Amino acid sequence: MTALQIAFPHVKKSQANVDDIERQWRPVFSILITPNPGLLRLFRGWIVSENGKDVKQDFKEIIFFEWNDMQTALRCLQLEQFKKFVATIEDWIDAPATVQYHKMSAGVEEFGKAGVPEVVQVVVRNEDDVVKADSAWAQIAGAVGGAAAEPVYGKSINLEEDVFTGLLGWSSFEARSGIVDEPTFKDGLADLKSIGDVTQMIAQLEEMEF
Repeated sequence: MTALQIAFPHVKKSQANVDDIERQWRPVFSILITPNPGLLRLFRGWIVSENGKDVKQDFKEIIFFEWNDMQTALRCLQLEQFKKFVATIEDWIDAPATVQYHKMSAGVEEFGKAGVPEVVQVVVRNEDDVVKADSAWAQIAGAVGGAAAEPVYGKSINLEEDVFTGLLGWSSFEARSGIVDEPTFKDGLADLKSIGDVTQMIAQLEEMEF
């Protein structure tokens, strides 16, 4: 299993603030890995579509941290470099980020580097929901074929209500559109929606290389 931290920062919603983040995010995020406490990969960017709606002007940032294990991910919060990082980004945000920790089926490298990375989430309230979500995701994954990187999935460990997360790294919007209307994909998505409200987010991501 892979330890994945997904952060949804609550950034100040102005173009000037977003422009400042884009100019400075790499040196600021380098604070987290000086020295590297166990971070394997970092992708960040903006959610551009949510449930089919264009949300570019909502300035919804999203960050993926892949760690060598979950203990390391949680321990990072106590490090001085993390506290320095938080202090550095204070002018960019209105409130602390919403953070999810997930145990995922595999790493997120191919997802993060994909042309069209898509995040699919649904709240799972009990073990029956988890079983249904796993089954629905298997159906979705089976429909994807070569149009996307190998689908990755997992469940949160730190939220009051657990969240099932599936990641689809599409090669392009054209490849995605050729699959999402296929009966097998639609049936799998419908099964996910039978559990609860499904959120589908498409992002534009950049990788921080280190």
